[in-house]
Amino acid sequence: MKMKCFAMMVAMLVLVGWLPVVLADGVTIQPVTIEEQARYQATHVVVVTAADLLTTTATNTAQTNVLFTAPAGSLVSMPVMFLDTAWEDASDAAFNSLSIVIGDADVDEYLESLQICVNGTEVLSSVGTGVTGYYATATAVNLIVTPSPASKKLSDVDTGVLRIYFRILDR
Repeated sequence: MKMKCFAMMVAMLVLVGWLPVVLADGVTIQPVTIEEQARYQATHVVVVTAADLLTTTATNTAQTNVLFTAPAGSLVSMPVMFLDTAWEDASDAAFNSLSIVIGDADVDEYLESLQICVNGTEVLSSVGTGVTGYYATATAVNLIVTPSPASKKLSDVDTGVLRIYFRILDR
């Protein structure tokens, strides 16, 4: 009985946004601080690190990470991306391109192709295309990371931190 009450209490804290949610890919979405909410007009932040890309070991293969799934009817808007640490394979200067897109059923609905690799021309910050917002249909919002040139693989990336803010408003 005690475990059931504890599990219900944790679930309620997650639902009201007081606890971060760790998704299957290791990516975490959490509510923003009051300061972040005022500065970025966001309600949630997702942090993606190089460690989240360790699962894709095939060459020239993109990886899709689920950032979150908003409840159907929620308004998802204001994607803002910050590249805190440019991504790189420290042992391979020829690893010169990593591009990302963020979207749902439309793969680049929120952020179109951006370069995040230190050996390329990395984009340090960007405001996405979903500024006015899109109504969620309970489809996952995904981050797709694609390496280039063709002989490279994502599991070789050593460092990188990407912060993405969203405004998620429930009905």
